[in-house]
Amino acid sequence: MWTLVFIVMMENEVIATNMGTYNTMYECFANWNDLSVTAGGERGYYPANMQAVCIKREE
Repeated sequence: MWTLVFIVMMENEVIATNMGTYNTMYECFANWNDLSVTAGGERGYYPANMQAVCIKREE
């Protein structure tokens, strides 16, 4: 199982949000790419102060 976590830096605060859980790394990474565009960046490139990560989790 994989979880997509969206991270935003706001001044000195870090905000992390669970954006979804997926069965495969490929599903998670596809959504990681989509989220980069939704966040205001280009496909695969996040704006400044933003990033996302797919984290492998125990089932």
